Amino acid sequence: MNIAYLILGHSNPRALKRLLISLTTQNSTCFVHIDKKVDFNLELINNIHNVVVSDQRLSLNWGGYSIVAATLLLLKKAFETKHFDRYVLISGDSYPLKSTKYIEQFFVRNKKLEFINCVRMPGVGKTLDRFNFYLEYDPRRASITGLLISL
Repeated sequence: MNIAYLILGHSNPRALKRLLISLTTQNSTCFVHIDKKVDFNLELINNIHNVVVSDQRLSLNWGGYSIVAATLLLLKKAFETKHFDRYVLISGDSYPLKSTKYIEQFFVRNKKLEFINCVRMPGVGKTLDRFNFYLEYDPRRASITGLLISL
């Protein structure tokens, strides 16, 4: 079972390093995109086996198309590298609750299943605003000054 982990790093270099160390095995490769807004010293992760860092860095915005663009960059790099049985997209701030051995065996046992979360829209806590309005900025980082300037 060959697994490509597609990792979007966006805020915490030490957490990303810890994640990479926990995921890399002979059967897995981590493909990493680091948000352009993050000051990141690549020497922190250079010596970790089976890690490929995207040389193209995009400025990522929560809920924006930039997340999709960075994911596509990672997929392209993974496809160019070799054939993988699974592609797992995760945030650089995530950390696995199970061992890599467990994860690999889980995917072996569930070869024909896909694990994609789908929810009905609109739903509880899920409005259609994200489809009706496009925001080029990260609303979590918005300030009153920034909002006034954009008016």
